[in-house]
Amino acid sequence: MSEWIESPLEDLVVSPITYGVVKPGPEKENGVRFVRGGDISNGKVAISKLRTISDEVSQQYSRTLLRGNELLISLVGNPGQVAIAPKELAGANIARQVGLIRLSDQISTHFVQYFFMSSIGKGELFRQTGGSVQQVINLKELRTVKVPLPPLPEQRAIAKVLSSLDDKIDLLHRQNETLEALAQTLFRQWFVEEAEDDWEEKPL
Repeated sequence: MSEWIESPLEDLVVSPITYGVVKPGPEKENGVRFVRGGDISNGKVAISKLRTISDEVSQQYSRTLLRGNELLISLVGNPGQVAIAPKELAGANIARQVGLIRLSDQISTHFVQYFFMSSIGKGELFRQTGGSVQQVINLKELRTVKVPLPPLPEQRAIAKVLSSLDDKIDLLHRQNETLEALAQTLFRQWFVEEAEDDWEEKPL
């Protein structure tokens, strides 16, 4: 059996864990996409719902310009929610409510994401933050969260299995949504519309 080690999160990164734009200013048409704390949920960034900021404001926070594959964690809004920045968000920026974690290439970003999504990871995170899941995650506390790590090949293998399960769950959810929509359509056709037709056919 491989040996696991525990490392503080701050020891696993290639640049300091930080947060993004403090004063984003007004929405900017065709501006830089902007990830806020509430945009991170269920392991994903709600890309279609992102607002934008001006390039001038974004460039003031060039340290948090996304390249893709960074781990993003909501500090406020949905505290503790994590997602990996997809490549299509390269050039986007993040808000003050989002922590940016650039992990070493010797660490699987997907593995660390799944750690934070697990009950063990959430327990460790909120133990560091005083147990409150309704307030704010401070960067100082986030940096000290201890992450259990097997060797890199095992990290990748574990993340691959969990990702495969996530894909199957997503597929089942989509199938359920399709079935629910079909059921609603049939219900309306069989009961509502038929009842309306029967009412219209009744003689006065």
